[in-house]
Amino acid sequence: MSSQALNTCAQCKTQKDVHKRCARCKAIYYCSKECQIANWKVHKSRCLSSSSDGSGSGASTTVIPRHPAAASDGRTPGVWGIRILSNDSSLPLLEKFVPEEITDPSHPIFKSGELCPATPLYGVPLMILSLNLARLGPRHNADNQPSVYLRIEPESGFAPPHWQMDYPGNCIVIRKDRKPLKKELIETMFEFHASMLRSDFFETPGAQSRITPERYQAFAENYVRKQIGLGRTGFDKMQD
Repeated sequence: MSSQALNTCAQCKTQKDVHKRCARCKAIYYCSKECQIANWKVHKSRCLSSSSDGSGSGASTTVIPRHPAAASDGRTPGVWGIRILSNDSSLPLLEKFVPEEITDPSHPIFKSGELCPATPLYGVPLMILSLNLARLGPRHNADNQPSVYLRIEPESGFAPPHWQMDYPGNCIVIRKDRKPLKKELIETMFEFHASMLRSDFFETPGAQSRITPERYQAFAENYVRKQIGLGRTGFDKMQD
């Protein structure tokens, strides 16, 4: 990432230590979070939202997934999470969300996973782990927009600097309460966050207090309903 040192900060125009990219469009750089926030009103109209695939619809208490059945071999099931593949994958959005059963109680997600602080505000607390940031396995130099969006801070709408200044690569996400996740739920949550980021939601003080179960539920009902109308399988099997 050393080549980024010659990039120019979009706000103060410095070229020293400019390595913080806009997490949404990945097209411009900043030397600090302060410059990024100060420049947002100027940059917002040009910011490219590459939140691929996904329209807007949902279903009410259809937004929480059924629990997977107990293992047929009689063993105790592990925790069902989702592996979120990085942006360099050419797969459609939903296929970037790969179900993964975590059976090892010492898995790093339980010790090093970070809370996605916006998600508990609407009742689905998530823990997320970047395999790159945790230095697990071969490094995969690629961004991961769904993961960065899920990791935003609820008051500012920005992900922490370490999620924006480096490549998250592939990530793993689980529910903090260890209930099973379905990929349709993760897509719906990602699109909920994307809808807030594409608007002026975070420009008005008190954003955190407005991220409520009711707001999420209304979005999710509409989003899931639309996906069912498009014939996408899986969304019709979501429920409380």
